[in-house]
Amino acid sequence: MIPSKKMNWVLLRGLARESRHWDKFLKLLSDQYENILPLELPGVAAKIERNCPWKIESYISGLRSEFNKLKGEGNWSILGISLGGMVTLSWISMFPHDFKYAVIINSSCGGLVPLKKRLNFDNLWTIGKLLISNDLSKREKTILEMTTNLNDVSNELIQKRVQWAKEYPFSRLTFIKQLVGGHLFKFSNIKASTKILFLASANDHLVSVDSSKIMAKKIKSLLRIHPKAGHDLPLDDPLWVIQNINEFMEERGVNQVKCDD
Repeated sequence: MIPSKKMNWVLLRGLARESRHWDKFLKLLSDQYENILPLELPGVAAKIERNCPWKIESYISGLRSEFNKLKGEGNWSILGISLGGMVTLSWISMFPHDFKYAVIINSSCGGLVPLKKRLNFDNLWTIGKLLISNDLSKREKTILEMTTNLNDVSNELIQKRVQWAKEYPFSRLTFIKQLVGGHLFKFSNIKASTKILFLASANDHLVSVDSSKIMAKKIKSLLRIHPKAGHDLPLDDPLWVIQNINEFMEERGVNQVKCDD
């Protein structure tokens, strides 16, 4: 299939997750857009030996260097979920001309949203305890049950994630640093050169939908809310995410090319 839209995408995952956790969303997005570049956060997956900084802003130099080496020609946009959304907001604030558009999914920030509304600490504490457990099946099953509402948490899905966890065991220190970085992250002024779409889940059990509402209102950006999906919105309903991205891009005149099967 020839991609139907002339745009390239950087993708950033969230807390304790790697690019393979995009699952089928990655393929569905690549069917419609030219180039998809999932980047790992420091200390995650193939970057497991790299130091994870304590502050989100300190992620950007390494990620940007990697991006500049791999990006090639054309226009680029960026999509981040949860912690990846914070990294995205930091990146486009520091380097407003790197990306034409940004999509922020189920993320949050300090400074605008009260801490008790940013995160569900009961579920976050549960995930933290599981990450130091050796029972990988229980850990991945519980994380899926907390972050998805519409997806069938099958044994096949669980075991696939267990295998990934065995290949790249996630460091407890990295988890703590990511958590602290997310807690310290403050909303900064976003330059108008990057157009932003916020996507959120009304039934997110980790991050309050109020965070997306407040951020979108603050910078006068478009917000779309899924009525049923959980925190991992691209896993729960990837077609809904892509549909809203497509509509957002089309409204802003992204060039179209003929799409052939």
